[in-house]
Amino acid sequence: MDMFIQGTQSTEMGQLETQTRRAEVKVAMTMLQHNIPLAFSDHLSPLFKECFPDSKIAQKYSSARTKTTAIINKCVAPYLMDELVKNLCDQPFSLATDGSNDTGREKLNPLTVKIWSSQGVIQRFLDMGLTSGTSCGTAEAIFNKMNEVLEGHSIPWANCVALAVDNASVNLGARNSIKSRVLDQNPSIYVLGCPCHIVHNHAHAGGLVYSEMSGFEVEDFCKYLTMPDFCAAYGCSNHRSLETRTRGITFHV
Repeated sequence: MDMFIQGTQSTEMGQLETQTRRAEVKVAMTMLQHNIPLAFSDHLSPLFKECFPDSKIAQKYSSARTKTTAIINKCVAPYLMDELVKNLCDQPFSLATDGSNDTGREKLNPLTVKIWSSQGVIQRFLDMGLTSGTSCGTAEAIFNKMNEVLEGHSIPWANCVALAVDNASVNLGARNSIKSRVLDQNPSIYVLGCPCHIVHNHAHAGGLVYSEMSGFEVEDFCKYLTMPDFCAAYGCSNHRSLETRTRGITFHV
């Protein structure tokens, strides 16, 4: 964030103007980071002026919801996206996507990437991956959107070393899938399914079979059993509630 502020400073701005803009950007990004409603920024300008009457920065601070939104969407976001794209064009990265339910005419397929930075391996959001139409959930539509995003930023498929998706056939099928299309672009990409999805499916199926064979409904048992009760019996320290058959069987496994 300091790099963004330093990179946008103008030699024509005075020191006070620079410091005020820095404060406005810092506050905007803090609100975003902590999921604070941007409408709250309507109260900050008068609040700062009242709390810090001896501060010239506080007296000049003026950023309500409209300006705060513009700072985030029109200033900081484009800068951070440009920096991300530069990194993706210059170094290896992994790509991950998962889709929303395709019960309507639009489907969200968010694209995230993992790259190496001075902070270590970091994960960043790249694009929402919106597909629309009656075929919005097909492998062709989803891959075309992925390819459109990468080509739109001039990010080479050659830099992609791995792709993470869940285990649906539209993703991992041997033919006519996202996997097959991605490997056509770069055969060296390692395509990884979701092991948690496999464990979840096995636990769910196991719960159904257990109930059928024993006549004992695990879900009814778990509905009234809280994790503190379970921990007290088995010496555990997890305090989440057991609510479903799948969670009950998975915990025992």
